[in-house]
Amino acid sequence: MEERYEVFIVLTLHRRVLQWGELDQAEFAAIIDQIREFGVLALLGNERMCAIETMLFDADDVIERIDFWLKVRGDWLFLSLEVRSEHTYILHDVKPGSGP
Repeated sequence: MEERYEVFIVLTLHRRVLQWGELDQAEFAAIIDQIREFGVLALLGNERMCAIETMLFDADDVIERIDFWLKVRGDWLFLSLEVRSEHTYILHDVKPGSGP
């Protein structure tokens, strides 16, 4: 069995998504599914829907966080994917530590 990645969505982003229509939620769920399947490669190999703004690396040159813009709902949405462990990610709609 292949290993999948865990993706946790912060509560503020989750609430935002729940306010969207069904098709928009499905579009967002598709990128989450891709991250669960492929990890950060889902963002790095998806130039049509993702525009990488910043990638932060730790001392061992491993990705700590990717700030990116996701095309969803016909518009660009800022998101930040924080790498907590090799297979665990937290998805934020603001840069971690940058405010409320």
